[in-house]
Amino acid sequence: ATISTINLTDPDGDEIWGGTQNITWTGTSDNPADTIDVTYAADGINFNQLIAVVPFSDLSYSWNTALVDDIATGRIQINPHGFPLLSDSSTGVFVVDNTAPTVDAGPDKITNVLFTQDATVSDSGFSGIDTITWAKVSGLGVITFGTPNAEDTTISADTDGVYVIGLTVTDNAGNSTTDEMELTWDTTAPDVESGSYTFNGLNDNFVFNPNTESVTLEMTATEPVSWVSAQFQKNDDPTGVYKQFNIGSGFDGTNFASV
Repeated sequence: ATISTINLTDPDGDEIWGGTQNITWTGTSDNPADTIDVTYAADGINFNQLIAVVPFSDLSYSWNTALVDDIATGRIQINPHGFPLLSDSSTGVFVVDNTAPTVDAGPDKITNVLFTQDATVSDSGFSGIDTITWAKVSGLGVITFGTPNAEDTTISADTDGVYVIGLTVTDNAGNSTTDEMELTWDTTAPDVESGSYTFNGLNDNFVFNPNTESVTLEMTATEPVSWVSAQFQKNDDPTGVYKQFNIGSGFDGTNFASV
């Protein structure tokens, strides 16, 4: 070999690497055809994994770190091809992390008041979580986050509608994951109309015993509702409620009938 000096400049220790990274070096050589071995030690001690044989004059090699396991004790060594006695290696260990964080933005929500969204984030790689960001993905109005850079946050909207909200988590190696939840913000009361009511074929004034007889009501609403009730008045007391019937849940927002 005609390489007289060789010096590894990157990685030199304490780096956090993921994806494709550049291994760089300097040195002197009087032969443009000289090549070097680039080897890797996952345990930081034994350089037993040959990464590449490359021209010394390139002074860098683009390394896909995803080809090795995530580790916190990596080191690189370079030497003239086939001549390991003249070598240089990383002064300290570096981290390899190609595992993206795990993110769960929490359940979808239908509400019209400020609420706290309970999310779950974690990172099984070696680099740790760097940033957490809540953001509106779609929707007409403005979404306000109480703590937009925390795992859990309060959320509110200023306009009725359906919103998609994303939670993005990035680790210190640059791996990123986003999960989304759907928010339905609804401050408008539904418009419910009674279409008809009948008692023994009659649909005008009638008399019935609510304890032994039944009335069928049909109604529609402008949107799905969770509870419907009806009330009847005594003929001799039109201002007072004779009896109120809670018809119940399950209204589909289009038609409802109950006896």
